Amino acid sequence: MHKSISLFLVVMALSVGATTFAEEVVVCDHIQRFRPKGSREVHLKMTFEKGIPQRFDYSGITASGEEGGAYSCALDGQRNDSKLRWETKARNTKIWLEENLDHDEPDIEILVNGKTTDVQLNITPDHYCGFGAEFPSRITKLPNGKCRVVF
Repeated sequence: MHKSISLFLVVMALSVGATTFAEEVVVCDHIQRFRPKGSREVHLKMTFEKGIPQRFDYSGITASGEEGGAYSCALDGQRNDSKLRWETKARNTKIWLEENLDHDEPDIEILVNGKTTDVQLNITPDHYCGFGAEFPSRITKLPNGKCRVVF
């Protein structure tokens, strides 16, 4: 009786461990402060399964430092969303947003090279941002855990 319970617990522990190993979450948070006041924040979270992107969540805030001077962008999507087009070849994933499904060039491109994840964004802010906000052109999660953001 005890052997079967022990075996069951070992099998359960291995299956939980396998699930955890198969899913990876990459988070990139970046804050840039301006002088004398104001800031720009970028928050990106991506979920991978077996090394393939499945979901992304982006939010960005630009604050002027003046009252009422904050502008934001937000965008999220997942692979099974019928309003998005995802294509993955090796370590390169391309994503087209709903309004650009028929375009040749993707709106988002995710390149994974070892422990570096590079996200290129070619998104106009019209549908996803408040007036005055913009998307970065590139967000890179470096192997040392730091993030590099280019506007």
